[in-house]
Amino acid sequence: MKTFLLVLGLLFTVALPCYSQNWTAQDSLRLQKLLDGEKQPELNPEAIEELFHGKTDGKSKAVKAEKMAGL
Repeated sequence: MKTFLLVLGLLFTVALPCYSQNWTAQDSLRLQKLLDGEKQPELNPEAIEELFHGKTDGKSKAVKAEKMAGL
């Protein structure tokens, strides 16, 4: 049983990160444009506002709004 759990754990440790990396040719072109300076990176304005106002508790406005709405 321990061996089975070990193999299963190792499988998930290796398989899940590989599965999540779906890098396409369009992603490569977008990265190249960013690195060449042809395109500016798109930043989340709400996240920037939270950073500059010292709100570093890890909870965004969207999460707080959901909790207040009872979702």
